[in-house]
Amino acid sequence: MKDKKKQAPQPTISPMFEGEIHFHEINAFSWAFGLAIMGHAHESLEESLHAFEQLLNFQRTRRPSSEMSLHQWEENIQLSEEQKNLLSTAQLLHLPVAAGVLWGIFQRHEDKAMAKEALRKFYPDLLNYHNEMYQERDPNEDGLITNYHPWESLQFSSDHSPKGHRLVEAIPKGYQLLSQLAAGSHPFEVQDPLFHAFLSWSNESLIQIGGVIGEDVKDIMEKYELTIFSINERLWNAEKRHFCPFDLKNKAHLPFAVLPSALCLFSEIATQDRAEELYPQLEKQLKKEMGADIREEELHPLSLAQHILLLQGLGTYGFDELSVLLLQRLSFLLQKAKDRGEHSFLIKGFDLFLQS
Repeated sequence: MKDKKKQAPQPTISPMFEGEIHFHEINAFSWAFGLAIMGHAHESLEESLHAFEQLLNFQRTRRPSSEMSLHQWEENIQLSEEQKNLLSTAQLLHLPVAAGVLWGIFQRHEDKAMAKEALRKFYPDLLNYHNEMYQERDPNEDGLITNYHPWESLQFSSDHSPKGHRLVEAIPKGYQLLSQLAAGSHPFEVQDPLFHAFLSWSNESLIQIGGVIGEDVKDIMEKYELTIFSINERLWNAEKRHFCPFDLKNKAHLPFAVLPSALCLFSEIATQDRAEELYPQLEKQLKKEMGADIREEELHPLSLAQHILLLQGLGTYGFDELSVLLLQRLSFLLQKAKDRGEHSFLIKGFDLFLQS
């Protein structure tokens, strides 16, 4: 009798996530799960921290599949079971959200002493993650992180990005996009505003966490301030009057849609003047969408999460009239999503998040 081939260890998934999505999709949903986890902190700190630790585990695995090419990722072929497991936990599409989520859990749970212990436990790992990112992904030392793979930029992995974008098509077949090459030698080098919105949010959260547990936050404070400054200097497109991704290879902004730019407002990266320049375009687009019939894709968890982020941003900059309209639309969408009975962890978490 032949010995059974030893299989690679299978990744586990939190019971909170079961039935929500396939395991390999969690990276794409990481920031949406983050919002839901913060919402659930109202009811159970233990369960929220369990879910958070799993989210953090995905963020920790930053380079497991560095030798896979774009086309191997896309076609999911010629990969061993072990490689597929690594693929499912790679950083692609995993925005730097963990520090922001942990701080959100702390803010929303009544037992501050117990939550403070979680801050102490996770802070060193989170700080190291951010420091490594700046060390490895900030070649110009200006506080902006470079994406070396299209899937790391939400703009290139959403419906807002045209299919077959020239930057993606220019990547040689089989090219190892995430291998450790010197800056300037990658065919794809993009700085994405939404990626930096999450990074800035998490940087600010690290500062808050460090303050609570008595850590020296001077270094991360300097990184945070430099990132905010550089976002407004480089990623703001004066002609389009909103934030756009920047192509480092060609030293030019990329013409993407206004909505992903507006999502950046949730992290307060824009000055008030910049936000007001962006507002007329956003108002026109949102009022057009809110006046239309509900579309199936609006009930998808990622779409709902985008609505929540946008709502947070509108409130931050005092755009109250549009906030009220968007909240009405979002409440209606959430109710319809609840009635469908799908993605219950996410939908309930979103609802709890909005109540906080």
